[in-house]
Amino acid sequence: MKKLSFCLLFSFLVIKSFAQIADGKKALTSTISNFYFGLSKGEATSSINPTLTGKTSGFGFTTEVLYGEIKKNHLFSYGLQLGLGFGKQSNNSSSTSTDAKSHRIEFAPVVSYQKFYGLTDRLYFSPFSRLSIGYQFFKQDATSSSSASIKKV
Repeated sequence: MKKLSFCLLFSFLVIKSFAQIADGKKALTSTISNFYFGLSKGEATSSINPTLTGKTSGFGFTTEVLYGEIKKNHLFSYGLQLGLGFGKQSNNSSSTSTDAKSHRIEFAPVVSYQKFYGLTDRLYFSPFSRLSIGYQFFKQDATSSSSASIKKV
């Protein structure tokens, strides 16, 4: 998974870095604006409740594809932002068990503006601004079970 993530990230950087900055050039750019992977494991104890162990994991990314035309070192582009994410959480104790899975899908139109400042004949500094308003669908499914035992004295 790490190799695939690095390869994808590198390919997006290469596409962006080899763009030609010249008037009248059309530009198609793609970027990964957010990439995450998380994994955690924990344990809690108290005098009232039994030991509780939990695991949480998740991963996801957000990518953008933009198209525009360069005019006088300015690039006004428009496109689409897409995002996808998955998560899983489980908690266990001696008497209860809870499992939850979640996923999210998001999409949004994007408008972006960039200005290119030449540092050398092939290297540019390019601050940019972006506007994006979109929709996100998030769903979480959970299951819980418990078992109790009664001691007769």
